[in-house]
Amino acid sequence: MASLSKIFAATATYPYQVIRARLQNQYTMVEYEGALDVISKTFRHEGITGFYKGLIPSVLRVTPACALTFVVYENVIHFLLPDR
Repeated sequence: MASLSKIFAATATYPYQVIRARLQNQYTMVEYEGALDVISKTFRHEGITGFYKGLIPSVLRVTPACALTFVVYENVIHFLLPDR
C-alpha cells in the first residue's frame, strides 16, 4: 500500500516538479519568464506528456526507498514496543 500511495502521489505532483526544475535550470536555450510561461510553453511544444517527462525513472528510484522506509519504521516500532 505504501508503494501504491507513493506512485499516486508522485504522479499527482510530478508536473509541479517539472515546472520547478525548468525554472531553476538556467543552462537551456529556452528563456522562461515565470511559472505560467513554463506551463504555456511546455504545453504548446510538448503537450500534456511534457509535464510527465522522467516520471518512470523517478518512480522507479523513489518507490523502493519509500517502501524501505516503512519497513524500517515498522521494525523499529515492533522492536521498541514488543507488546503491540
